Amino acid sequence: MGLFMVLLALYSTVRTRRLVASRAPADRDAFIAGFEGRVDPSVLVEVFLYFQETMGAELDFPVLASDDIASIYGIVDGDLEDTVEELLDRLDRYLRPPPYSPIETIADLAHFLESCPRNNLVPQEPGSTPSTR
Repeated sequence: MGLFMVLLALYSTVRTRRLVASRAPADRDAFIAGFEGRVDPSVLVEVFLYFQETMGAELDFPVLASDDIASIYGIVDGDLEDTVEELLDRLDRYLRPPPYSPIETIADLAHFLESCPRNNLVPQEPGSTPSTR
């Protein structure tokens, strides 16, 4: 079992490095520019950073809007729901009511997050209950 885990980790590392090498360098600014102002840059920064962290930020992984979340990042089903929840939390937004379009690519996710309302909490004194506007 231990050897299998080592081989799996090695395969994953080699696969990721090959993927990085096969792509043109794409930094955060290029990622944001690719959306041509259609998505709030704060949403795009969080999405970009989240997926760089997922792949190992030390690789400067070139996150692309067209990336298929399941095949490139291995995030499916419940893990995708966890990803959405974490990004909503980072962005101080909440899940909007259905209907939902399928989220398959990074662009799909960015547009979905953009469509989720912001939490509009009025600042309160420490220890008091927050209220909404």
